[in-house]
Amino acid sequence: MGLWSAGCFENTSPPCQHILCDIEDPDCVEETAKVVACDMGLEEASPKVRLRTAAQVLAEVEAEQEPLTAEMQHDFDSMVRGMAVLGLLPEGYQREQATADGLRNLLGYYERDSKAITIITDRARLSHEAEYQVLVHEIVHFYQDRQRDLSAYFDVHATTKDRSMGTRAVTEGEASLRDDLAGLQVRNLTPDDVDWSAYFGDWQAQTLDRVFDSDLPLIDAESAFPYSYGAALLHGAWSASSQSGIDAVFARPPDSARQAMAGYQPQPSSWNEDGDFDPTALPVLPADYELADYTHMGIWLLNAALSRTADTGKWAPALDEVTADFLTIFHHAPSDGVAAIWRIRTRDLPTLRNTFLHSGSTWSAAPAVAQRQRVVGEVDGELVAVATTEELDANEVLATIAGWTQAEDATTSFDAASFHAPSCFR
Repeated sequence: MGLWSAGCFENTSPPCQHILCDIEDPDCVEETAKVVACDMGLEEASPKVRLRTAAQVLAEVEAEQEPLTAEMQHDFDSMVRGMAVLGLLPEGYQREQATADGLRNLLGYYERDSKAITIITDRARLSHEAEYQVLVHEIVHFYQDRQRDLSAYFDVHATTKDRSMGTRAVTEGEASLRDDLAGLQVRNLTPDDVDWSAYFGDWQAQTLDRVFDSDLPLIDAESAFPYSYGAALLHGAWSASSQSGIDAVFARPPDSARQAMAGYQPQPSSWNEDGDFDPTALPVLPADYELADYTHMGIWLLNAALSRTADTGKWAPALDEVTADFLTIFHHAPSDGVAAIWRIRTRDLPTLRNTFLHSGSTWSAAPAVAQRQRVVGEVDGELVAVATTEELDANEVLATIAGWTQAEDATTSFDAASFHAPSCFR
C-alpha cells in the first residue's frame, strides 16, 4: 500500500505545503514538523530525531527490558503455551524473539518515553514519497503526544488487549490519514482524486492477507490492524467534520477492534459488552489450577485463532455477531498442563458454535470422546471454548468450571495484555 497524512485541505484555507526532502536531514525534519503543525492546527515544535540501524534499535530495546523473575517467566511460558494451542504463537516462543519480530518491519517509530523519533537507516528502501510519509507519520505522533499525552491516554483507554487495538486505531489512524494526504500533495494530487472506499477496502483486504499468512498472528494481527482500519475510521471523521470530527473520535475512542472496524459513526450504537463480563469474567476452577494470564482479546484475534484451528479462511462472518469475550490461561500444577478458556458472548450462538465446528476444524462439541484438546460447549447460556496442551483433557477442564468470579480479584505476575509489537511504527 502507499503510506500516505493530512495537508490543510479543509475549507478555503491555502494548503500547508509539503515538500519532498531527505528524511535523515535535520533541516528536512524541521521543515516537515512546521508543515505538520499547520496541518493539525497546532503550535510548531521541533521533534528530536535519532538515526539508528536495526541492530542498534534491537540492542537498545533489549537493554531497557526488565528481566523476568522466575515467577514471571513461568507465567510467560504458560501464556505462550496457551496461545500456541489456540494457534496464535509458535510453541516455545520467547520474549527475546518477540522483540526482534516486533521490529522486523520497522521503518521508523515515535517513542513516548524519550519523546524521540527514530529513523532506521538500514531499512528496506522505499520510494522518496513513501519515505517522506513515514517521517510525516511519526511527526504526527510527536504532536499527538504534546497535545494529548499519549501515555496517559493509553492508561485510560487501552486497558485490555482488545481496547488497546481500538485505541491504537485512533492514534495510528490519524497519523495514517495525515501521511496519506501528505503523500497526495507531494504527488500533485488532491483527496478528490482518490476512490477512498476502494483504497481502504484494498488496504484492509491486504491486512487480512498478512494476518492469514503470518507465522506470528498474535504479533502481526495486532500490529497490522490499527493502520488500515484506523485510517478509514479517521478519514470518515475528518471528511464529516474536519478537525472537530477527529477530536470527537479521540474523546471517545473505539472500545474494541470490533468498534473500530465499524468505521466512523457520529454516535456509535454498537459498543461491546465486555464491561458486563468484568464483574464475573473469570472461570472458577479447582485450586490446583494457577492463573497465568487473562484479558479481553476481541474478534480480530479470535478470528486469527479460528483461521488456524477451525479452517474458517481469512474472516469468519459469525464474528460480526460477537459482543464480548474473555480469555483466561491456566497452568495445572500436578500435570504441568496449560488450559486456555475463551468465554464468548454472541447474538447468534448456534452459528458461532458451528463456526468452531467447521469442516476441517480441530474443535469438537463437548463432551467429545475423539477430541481431547479442543472442545466447545455452553456454560450459563454462553459459548465457552477450551484448548489444552496434551497433558490435559479439554472436556474435563470444561466440566470443572464451577462458576465465574471477578477478574479484578485475580493476580498474575506477567501481563500478556501488554505483549505486543512496538506501539508506534510503520
